[in-house]
Amino acid sequence: MHLFSESLPSVATIVGMTCTALCAAWYDWKSWRIPNQLLMPSAAAALMFACFAPDSIGFQASLAGGLCGLCIFLPLYLLNGMGAGDVKLLATLGLYAGPLLTLDIALLSALTGGVWALTVLLARSHIGAEIGATIQAVLGANLYQRVSLSFSPLQKRSKEGLMPYGVVVAIGMLIAIALVNHA
Repeated sequence: MHLFSESLPSVATIVGMTCTALCAAWYDWKSWRIPNQLLMPSAAAALMFACFAPDSIGFQASLAGGLCGLCIFLPLYLLNGMGAGDVKLLATLGLYAGPLLTLDIALLSALTGGVWALTVLLARSHIGAEIGATIQAVLGANLYQRVSLSFSPLQKRSKEGLMPYGVVVAIGMLIAIALVNHA
C-alpha cells in the first residue's frame, strides 16, 4: 500500500535517508535543534546518489523532491509553527526521495505529529493524571520518576505546546518507506 509513491529509491539512497533522519531525530530530541552540519553534507550526498547511484531517481527528480519538501514545510515555518531545521530536514529527505515519496513522508509525519499531540493532550487531562497515578502505583515512585526523567527534554518544551518535529519526520519517513516497500 502506498499513498503517492510507487517505488523506493536505491538501497544506498534509503540508507543515506535513514541515517540522516535518525541523526536529525536524535539531535532534535536532545537539543531541540537540527544542525546544518548534518543536513548540508547529507544534501550533497543525496544529489550525488541521485546522479551516480545505480537505480537512482535522477537529478531532476531529486531537485523536485527537495523543492517539494521545502514548499510543504516553509509556510509552517513562516507562521512560527516549526523550526527552520525541520524545513531543511524535509527538503534534504526530499532530495533523497523525490517528490512523490516526499509527499508520503510529509503526510505521514503530519499524522504522526497529530497522534503525538493528542497523546500529550490526553496526558495533561484529568484522565492522563489518573493513568499516571495508576502507573506510578504499579511501578513504584522510584521507577516512575526515572522513566519520567528520561522524557524530560520533551516535558520542558511540551509545556509550551511544542514537540521535536525532527523526531516526527523521522517516524513518518520510516513508515513511508515501510508502506512503499510492502506495496
